[in-house]
Amino acid sequence: MKTKRQNVSFRILTHKIVKKNCLIKINIIQETTDVWIPTSSKAAELDQYAKLSMQVYKKYLEKEKTVALNYNSYNLKLSYPYCPRLNLSEIKCNLGAGISDISFRSFDGSCNNLNNSWWGKSEGPFKRLLVSAYDDYVTEPRTKSVVKGKYLPNVRKVATIVHESQRTISEWSHFMTYFGQFVDHDLTLTPKASYGNGLIKNCPCGSFDPECFNIQIPNGDKTYFGQKCISFVRSSASIRDFNCNIGPREQLNQQTHWLDLSQVYGHNKTIAEQLFDSSTGKMKVSENNLLPFRNQTTCDLSYTR
Repeated sequence: MKTKRQNVSFRILTHKIVKKNCLIKINIIQETTDVWIPTSSKAAELDQYAKLSMQVYKKYLEKEKTVALNYNSYNLKLSYPYCPRLNLSEIKCNLGAGISDISFRSFDGSCNNLNNSWWGKSEGPFKRLLVSAYDDYVTEPRTKSVVKGKYLPNVRKVATIVHESQRTISEWSHFMTYFGQFVDHDLTLTPKASYGNGLIKNCPCGSFDPECFNIQIPNGDKTYFGQKCISFVRSSASIRDFNCNIGPREQLNQQTHWLDLSQVYGHNKTIAEQLFDSSTGKMKVSENNLLPFRNQTTCDLSYTR
């Protein structure tokens, strides 16, 4: 358990950081979409909460490293409203007289477990099987080797050596690849880091944005010759949980945790209402019963050169 001195120290530190950042005003962001991976307003909002939480954790790490590194054993929390709490009263399962009154699944995946109505709900942090391994114990991606003074090799170079293309004959068709991706996107979708307005960050080569982790192209690359880097935007930061506990950076699952076609029908009510025709109750389509067109007329793809 945390000692009284540590308790007071943590509260004072938290107050100083929050005051210095003027609470880092959490902006309510409108729904926006990227060309490939949409980022919801809730994901962008949680990212801002997570950034504040990580600042507090990093400062505490400097002062009480042993305690901070054992965050699971100590009650290190931000106080509300500096962290988001899950309002269980907003999750209404419409139980009525019994379970039989629940006729349809919810768009956000809540209420599948009636004893824990928020389990499997969209826009919540992933659970870890292994502890994180950040260079600074908080948020910086791992670049250092376990060998002291050494750094990890270029990931693109490793990929070309380990996964060198070979002509093979397989009993599986390309359909297996696409079906696997379709199922995967029903269960998980990790949103990308975004700007304050919710738009996905652009990571050109040479960017110093901490949310950009571009992959440098090694000499002699047979695929990306003449190209400086592969643009790589980090995943959006997430809080550890909805109980205000602080710790290292986590990642967010924007989809529901169920096989419920949330990648088709939408992972929350707001998205679903944009996809359905309210007059017919059917999904919107374009001419010849094809997928509907987006409202925007241009595609702003990330720079890679």
